[in-house]
Amino acid sequence: MFEVSSGLATLGPEALKIIGLVERQIAQWAQEIGALEYSYPALVSVEELSRVDYFEDFPHLGTMACTIRHDRLESEYANRKEVRTNVPGADLEDARFALPSAACYGAYFALRGRVLSRPTYITTLARCFRHEREYVALERLWSFQMRELVCIGDAQAVQQHLSSSRSRIEAFTRAIGLPLTIAAATDPLVEQSSARAAMPPFPVKEELVYRGNLAIASVHFHHNFFGERCEIKLPDGSPAFTGCVAFGLERWLAALVDHFDGHADRIAAALESAYAEADGPLPPSALERDQQDGSPESSPVWSQAKKRTADCYNATADHYDDAPNVFMVEPGRRTVAQLGLSPGAVVLDVGSGTGHTALPAAEIVGPTGRVIGIDLADQLLARGRAKAAQRGLRNVDFRVADMEALDFPDGDFDAITCTFAIFFVEDMVAQVRRFWRMLRPGGQLAITVWGKRFFEPMKAVFWSAVRDVRPDLYRAYHPWDRIDSEEAITSILLAGGVQQAEISHITPTAWVQRLDRPEDWWLTVLGLGMRWTIDQLTPAEVARVREANVEWLRTHNVSIIETNVIYAVATRQGRAP
Repeated sequence: MFEVSSGLATLGPEALKIIGLVERQIAQWAQEIGALEYSYPALVSVEELSRVDYFEDFPHLGTMACTIRHDRLESEYANRKEVRTNVPGADLEDARFALPSAACYGAYFALRGRVLSRPTYITTLARCFRHEREYVALERLWSFQMRELVCIGDAQAVQQHLSSSRSRIEAFTRAIGLPLTIAAATDPLVEQSSARAAMPPFPVKEELVYRGNLAIASVHFHHNFFGERCEIKLPDGSPAFTGCVAFGLERWLAALVDHFDGHADRIAAALESAYAEADGPLPPSALERDQQDGSPESSPVWSQAKKRTADCYNATADHYDDAPNVFMVEPGRRTVAQLGLSPGAVVLDVGSGTGHTALPAAEIVGPTGRVIGIDLADQLLARGRAKAAQRGLRNVDFRVADMEALDFPDGDFDAITCTFAIFFVEDMVAQVRRFWRMLRPGGQLAITVWGKRFFEPMKAVFWSAVRDVRPDLYRAYHPWDRIDSEEAITSILLAGGVQQAEISHITPTAWVQRLDRPEDWWLTVLGLGMRWTIDQLTPAEVARVREANVEWLRTHNVSIIETNVIYAVATRQGRAP
């Protein structure tokens, strides 16, 4: 698949195919953020590198590009046929150029002296060079390929780009079963940024590390260092902020080969599956932000993952409210109860489904109040409308809408509830910001998510059975895994603009759902997000998966599943009008 010698790698067709599949995924992320592709010169001037302190901070990495001196060409090289192992330094001109050690330098140098009216997103691929004391297979090369996603703009735009990119990488690697940890790192460039001390804390560099020692991607927040040194300015004349997400493609190859024991076909299948079957809606793209038609279906993004999400949950409508799924009801009631809503309040319920949260809220706010419930699945909402009519509730309005494209004014709601839904958005931090701006002073945001071990032990049994019949559909990762702890919720709230003092409480609650008979578990499978996987199987495969699940329950005499929940409430500071 590949050969490596002296820090230089030769990649064969299988290796190139794997890298191509990784590149395809990164290209999709670039498209989602509206990044434009640029190719920069393969050489970087010594003068430009000096302006950004390269030779003070990274001289050990430098690989210089220089030519043979003209006065030595005739006497030492012309017409002399011999095998050389080196060219003496005395024969070389002074180096005025270097080979780049990172791809993003070209982007910053190309924007020198520019004033940016809006955040600029760039993606670029470069052959990079880093001189090392020791080279280690694909993990540490002298010459390698680096793909970067770069944002240049105000601090908030850059930080959002970095946060959402990290979430994308985590989701993708979980989907293919590649274990990663996040490790904080240092960046000497940022120490020299004049804005650093005045800004709220934000990691300057984080590495996404495979098995403890192989960083396959890194996230860098440069503050305004490159803005200052390259004179890239914002409309108010201040230096622009910059941030980049870097992918070492040969390192991705190394991690994948190690994780899948060198089986190229398994690697390709995992990458193809993760690309085609990505869980949850995609984040808003530049096209989506600029769409002409206000309906959700008009967005190009809708036709991809969001349409799949809508189709999945529309398919669950026939079993969503079945008796074995009653565990969905109580969290909705509790979410509303902890808010202390008053009659006349205006509430937005996001991810309403059939109204487990919206209907209790409508009962409390009364006829002088109003509840708007939104969801992507119109068939679930239809059931919610029917239940509202049965209860005589005329103050609740169920609408098909995308939580990432809501156009409600700032400060429009007394409360916003989001029960078992926020994890379907890839950039949860940005979603919290959207919610927060729509709350009035004194308004409350309630986010309810599944806790750890949700659906165990049967979740593991289900996916094991799926893997046995259709390995390409196996999921080691699910979107709710990203926010199944108090720490994760706190981090997302704080990053989304909520102050620590505004977090009222985060309460994990242990729950179980009793199964009266083994077949009840299958009604849960058909009534929730696992339904999409079932609908991809042939009838024979469905029968095998169902039988494996039911038989496991009988054999192990299991009659309960865990339905642990975490409730979080934040109250926006200020007095209500």
